[in-house]
Amino acid sequence: KPSALDDLGRLKAALDGLIREPWRDPGPEMLRTVIDRSGLFWESKLRRLLETNRSGKESASLLAQKDLKGALAKCITGGKDNGDLIRRLFSLLEQVQRFNHVARQEDGRLFLPLPLQLPDGETNVAQILIRPDREEAKQRPEDSEGGFRLSLVMALSAMGPLRIDLSVRQNRIRSVF
Repeated sequence: KPSALDDLGRLKAALDGLIREPWRDPGPEMLRTVIDRSGLFWESKLRRLLETNRSGKESASLLAQKDLKGALAKCITGGKDNGDLIRRLFSLLEQVQRFNHVARQEDGRLFLPLPLQLPDGETNVAQILIRPDREEAKQRPEDSEGGFRLSLVMALSAMGPLRIDLSVRQNRIRSVF
């Protein structure tokens, strides 16, 4: 039976796979990898696993190795108390999931907190909010393809707070820093 240290080791590996690994060689799939490993889609992954009728326990353990929420759940259910911090991080992920569920239904918003390690070694969280561009749609109703707005916020130790707002519609991007 795995010990609490084994579970914490897997959690550390999941965090490393989320924070450091994808950013070492940034490419077009990097953002998808970070979002996939963020823990925000853990339950969806488990549902797909059960629908494909694979061996649940073993496959779920493999899934948890590359998913933050899965690794946290494994630490919590491992039978040993690994501390309040793990439970609070798990709860935070669930709160973000609930917010996204309600926000997507109300007006199509999606919030993504993305942990990352900057080149200087600093670990940070980029907060991304994606929402439909309703203002542009009102100004140009003949434009059938809907655009979206993206806001990125993070604090950088050397520069201070950073906010970038993007408006994307068809092949146009407008930005404000």
